[in-house]
Parts: sequence; C-alpha cells; structure tokens
Amino acid sequence: MNGKQRMAAQSRQWLVDALIELMQREDVADISITEIVQTADLSRKTFYRAFKTKDDLIDYLCAQLTDGYFESLQKATRDQEPISFETTMANFFNFWWQQKDLVRLLIRQGLFDRLNGVCCKTRLLTTARFRALACRRYRSGSELHHGLCPRWLHEYSTRLAGAG
Repeated sequence: MNGKQRMAAQSRQWLVDALIELMQREDVADISITEIVQTADLSRKTFYRAFKTKDDLIDYLCAQLTDGYFESLQKATRDQEPISFETTMANFFNFWWQQKDLVRLLIRQGLFDRLNGVCCKTRLLTTARFRALACRRYRSGSELHHGLCPRWLHEYSTRLAGAG
C-alpha cells in the first residue's frame, strides 16, 4: 500500500470512527454527512471520495466487522483439515463477544439486519474457504446460506446430549 492508499484507508477509518461516536449520541437517521465529516475533522470532498452515501459508510462498517470475523476464523483454523466445529463455534462466539458493544450499538440503531445482510450476502458467499468447508462437510453448496449453521448447531447439541 502506497502513501496515498494508506491515507485514504486512514480517512475511511476516521469516518467510521466518527459515525460510531455519533451513533452513541443520536439516531443514525438524524446523523448528517456534515456531522460525520466535522466529527472526523475531514472535508465533505474526502467523504465523497470514499463513499457515495451514508449508507455506503454503514455498509463499510458492517463489512469491516464481517471481514474481521472471517480473518479471525481463517487464523483460528489455518492448520485444521477438516475445520472442527468446536473451533469454528468458539471463534464465532469469542469474536462477537469482543465486538459486543458495537453490535449492541448497531442493534439499538436498527442496523443489525444490515450487518447480517452484509455478512451473509457479501462475505459468507464469497469466502472460498468457508464455501469449501460447507461443500466438504455437507456435500451441498446450497446449504451454505440456508442450512449450514442450523445443521452445525444440531450436530453440536447432539454431541453434547450424547456426552452428558
């Protein structure tokens, strides 16, 4: 990443941080782009270089969270083949527990469905390793969106019931 790209990435992060700060005090629907750039101490021009709308900024925030989760999952399962259910679930709960304040803020702002949508539509379906796991484990890529998590939860609860 060159200097210009690093500065653009830093500006995007300052805009995200400003949005989060503002959402802690007021309803996201009432937050203007002007407020965001003033809080970030950036210009409107900088905002519009990075995002077309406030919704794009919100989606970017959601994508950051989702990317962070999948990066942590890939790191946690790097040396596992096949990827264990226990490691996957432990990583899931640990990651989101660490992000609980931000997730609670998104819920309070009515944005949890946005986060879930970004996760399911953008990241989950395009993460090759996750898709490969689903295909290996259940032999059907169509189960990825609609049945993978419920099947894993059922498998895990069955194991727990058998162990008890």
